[in-house]
Parts: sequence; structure tokens; C-alpha cells
Amino acid sequence: MRIGRPSRNSGFTLVELLVVIGIIALLISILLPALNKARASSVKVKCLSNLRQCGLFLRMYGQENKDWVFPVGPTNPRDGFPHGLGTNYPADQRWPQLVFTNHKPLVPNPVELMCPNDPDLGPQDTSWLDKHSYILNKHIIYADVRWSRYPKDMNPTDIVIMGEKKVDYYDYYMEVDWDTRFSDYDQKVELARHGIQYGSNLLFLDNHAESRKMKIPYSPTDPSQLRPWVDPWQISDDEKSRKAPSPGSTTN
Repeated sequence: MRIGRPSRNSGFTLVELLVVIGIIALLISILLPALNKARASSVKVKCLSNLRQCGLFLRMYGQENKDWVFPVGPTNPRDGFPHGLGTNYPADQRWPQLVFTNHKPLVPNPVELMCPNDPDLGPQDTSWLDKHSYILNKHIIYADVRWSRYPKDMNPTDIVIMGEKKVDYYDYYMEVDWDTRFSDYDQKVELARHGIQYGSNLLFLDNHAESRKMKIPYSPTDPSQLRPWVDPWQISDDEKSRKAPSPGSTTN
């Protein structure tokens, strides 16, 4: 009499397969937010590194140009303040051409001016010659701030020299008109480039860069919100009427 071998089950039952799929889905749902958070953090760190590199180039520019924080053009006779060297100038005459002189080849907007979270052309960018993620704070020119000179009641750790701009804003400089003092900042500066958790990155006069959570909409009158620039509406009427000194030549 032959005794048959016991049958061997070589596959999963439907119930077992569903259990395995459920476990995998649960693990993915747990790990995915952590992975996304890690990716967002790495992008933020890369952006901060870019801003610090920009600060080093700007510092070198200042050492050779009477301590000015960044290049500006000739004085506007209508208001006594200098022009910015932004998108109203040809690409080969804008301020990066005077600051990032060690780049070979020299390009209108080097990689240090590009945030990893801002990879696309804006609606007004005609080409990558116009594309940049960061914006200079021209208000420090109005307040006659230089690398080694700033208002006595302000700390260099609180004076922003560069921030992240909105994609649909075209120029290289923050501007605030006296009559529209509470609107221009929201229109030109990105408040949450790296999400609500991190906010946006800013470069300060002491050359440190950090992320700031900024309220949306931004309110310059809210004392709990640190002012991320030298705000010109806090300057006295006498100081407003005073003409800024000419920065002199913008060439090295």
C-alpha cells in the first residue's frame, strides 16, 4: 500500500495577500510624511546655503566698493536715490554681473540665485537669463546702511539684505512706496516658499541666513512679527527728505 505525500501549499490565500497589502499600505502612510519632511528640509538647507554664498560674494563686492552692500546704478534726479541694476537693465549689466565675477563663464543669474523650490520660469521671465529666486532689499540703500554702518537702534542680525521673491515678480529689488507702504511687501516677497512649517529664507547683514515663519498676510504693524527689513515708514520726515549719498561707481 502506497502512502501519498502530504500536499504542499505553495501560494498565499486571498486573505493573506490582502493582509500583506494592508501592512505595506500602512507602512507607506507612516513613512511618506517623514520622507516628504526630510525632502523639504533638505531643499530648505540648500536654499540657505545659496543665500550664504550670495552673502559671501556681496561681502567681497563691498570690500572693493566703499562698503556698499550691493551694486546700485546712478542717482535718480527725481528722488535723490540710486537706481537699481535690475531688469530695467540689459542682462549683462545687472548687479549679478558685478558681484559674481568669479564664475566662469560669467552668467546673468548663477546657480546661487536659484532656490531648488523655484524651478520654473515666471510669467514675465522671457528666458533663463531673467530667472532668479532671490531679491535684494533696496530699503537699506534708502537708510544708508552699509556692511559696517547701520542705524544705532538696529542690530545687523535683524537687517535683511536678501529674501525670496514671488515667481510672478520680475525685478531684483524690494521696493516700498511711501504711499503704499503696507502692500508692496506681500506683492513681491514670498512668505512661504518652503511651506507653512518653514516659511521663507532670509539673508541678514551679519551674513547669517535662516528660515522665518511669516504671517500671511504680513503685517508691519504687528509687534509680534519681526520686521524683515529697515522699514522706511519708521524713518522721520527729515530723513525721508534727505538725499542718499551716491554710491559712486558700480564697477570694480
